[in-house]
Amino acid sequence: MIRHPRRTFLALGLLLGCVPLRAQLADTLPLLQRVEHAPSGLERLDGLEKLAWAWLFSPRSLAYIEQAEPLAHALRQAPDVRTRREAAHLHGMLLYTKGYYHKFRREMPQALACFRQARALHQMEHDTMRMANADDGIGVCLMAVGMPRAARTHFESELALIRSTRNPIKQNMARAQLHLAEALMRSGDPAGARAMIAQVDTGIPEVHAFALMAAAQMDLIARDTAEGLAHMERALTTVQHSRNTWDALPVLEPYARLRAQAGDHAASLLLANRCMELAERTADEGALCGCRILAGDALLRTGDARGAERAFLAALRRAERWGYTGLSREIGDEGSVVHALGRLTDLYGAQGRLPEALAMSRAFAAAKDTVHAIEARDALLAHELELAQLADSAAESQRIERATTTIRSDLVRERGKRNMALLIGSGLLLLGAGVTLVLVRARKKDRMVAAQDRELARQERIIQEYRIREQLGQDMHDDLGAGLTALKLRSELIGTMPMAPGDRQELGQLATMAGDLIASLRQIIWALDAEKGSLADLVSYIGNHVRTYGGENGLAVELATTGPWPGLQLSPEQRRNLFLVVKEALHNVVKHARARNVRLAMHMDGPMLYIVFSDDGVGLPPEGERTAGNGLRNMQRRIEAFGGRFHLEKAVPRGTSVHACLPLGEQ
Repeated sequence: MIRHPRRTFLALGLLLGCVPLRAQLADTLPLLQRVEHAPSGLERLDGLEKLAWAWLFSPRSLAYIEQAEPLAHALRQAPDVRTRREAAHLHGMLLYTKGYYHKFRREMPQALACFRQARALHQMEHDTMRMANADDGIGVCLMAVGMPRAARTHFESELALIRSTRNPIKQNMARAQLHLAEALMRSGDPAGARAMIAQVDTGIPEVHAFALMAAAQMDLIARDTAEGLAHMERALTTVQHSRNTWDALPVLEPYARLRAQAGDHAASLLLANRCMELAERTADEGALCGCRILAGDALLRTGDARGAERAFLAALRRAERWGYTGLSREIGDEGSVVHALGRLTDLYGAQGRLPEALAMSRAFAAAKDTVHAIEARDALLAHELELAQLADSAAESQRIERATTTIRSDLVRERGKRNMALLIGSGLLLLGAGVTLVLVRARKKDRMVAAQDRELARQERIIQEYRIREQLGQDMHDDLGAGLTALKLRSELIGTMPMAPGDRQELGQLATMAGDLIASLRQIIWALDAEKGSLADLVSYIGNHVRTYGGENGLAVELATTGPWPGLQLSPEQRRNLFLVVKEALHNVVKHARARNVRLAMHMDGPMLYIVFSDDGVGLPPEGERTAGNGLRNMQRRIEAFGGRFHLEKAVPRGTSVHACLPLGEQ
């Protein structure tokens, strides 16, 4: 099964319209000469803006941006009106470029600020298409921080602006439609997403290719892997007809990743190599890093450990040079640098190269910290934006209230002027009605404000609990996990040195104990991870543990846990207790049962979850000789703590069955 299918959909429209049409230029020498010999400040600014865009996927873009910005500010203060107008136009384009520069590096607050400034400048000059581009950039940033509903508003605005032009550009129209489809899908409207994809004009090769990639995404969400891969293959074939060489990159890299996830590592390696060649030709440093890591994965899977090591190290050197640890290119390569460090740590450990493994594990921890910091910054930005939206809603309600009161007062005065005879009676009546209306509206506003305050307080509590839990898991991972990993590695490293046999045995036991503690720590961190809180995630995690632990102890494992599973969210206590019940049952089989086969069955019947774990071992002792140990008492206590039932019985024809059921449906 393909994992994380949404990472293959991405924001495909970003790769249409402006970005690929002005992708990194193969030869920027004419632009450089134009900048050096520019007869005016405007021409120099225009050349610097084009250079910054041409090298958008390379850090050298920042150098051109830093040269252009002070020049743009100076030209916007020029006495000549035409110069100021042209400078404002070029400054808006430069801010749009700078926004994507920050966006690719996961610097979302800076990116949002740049896109909003660009939109304001283009709105002043009534440039509809560039206003649409800026709306698209804002939407992409909101999608990146997990706010698809807010992003949807900007994509709808972008689409409306493009349609309002006399001759809409097809690439820009397709970009807006595909981005809106992504926002609809992530907002829980897959039917709307399919309908939007169906509206895309596929007459241009690159547009057709990205529409096929969007269709592949929908296939993968529907768990139709074969059809999804077929769509990706058609997308790759179609994009070859594009006039822009770079357009193949956003197809090659996700396709290589999908092939690897589907288990076809030979095909993944071929695609990754093609991707690297194209990235080198177009000077796309970020894509080159991601494709090298993909190639390293494929080489490792096909048994070429030395080639994989070279590929990972080359990617890491390039990433370190250009600062790509938290890269966000929307082609699925987020976190690839951390992934490469983890792969190298495992590779060195398996080869017994413990000093290199220890050094790489430290680099892995540092890179992970960097990515966590970026993710925390994005989460904080999303929270601030949500609070700003709530504040804007409250301000708009107050504005409407003031306007309504003003209008009503004007009507009262006008009626008084037209009918003086009824002034006293009508005045008293209107006064009473006005007072009543004001009181009612005041109470309504008080209730609204109180409700908003309660909702804000509830959200703050949820966010605080989430942060504490995430911080606890991160601290345990960073401090205890790193310390235990270092302890294990050091024990193994010391064990390779000459010493007495008894000392070596003790060191081996110490390393084994550290490994067991690391496994237990990972289980605790998993239980604290709020993103893995669904029932389906729990079933998958339990099944993986039974298959892995049973296989390590010579047991043939049969799993009957296919679902379907309702979208229930479980608490950390529920997830951990259910996992520990199955873990203890499996441990008892390995320790006492002398079994060859085990079977785990899990299913939902109404609100009840049923678990049956059976083996073909020696079975239970006779009733008179049976005693309940701590393990069985703990299993029973964990199930009954959530209102469930637990019992043991003899399996047929031999062995033991552990039965548990507990209510989950009303959670």
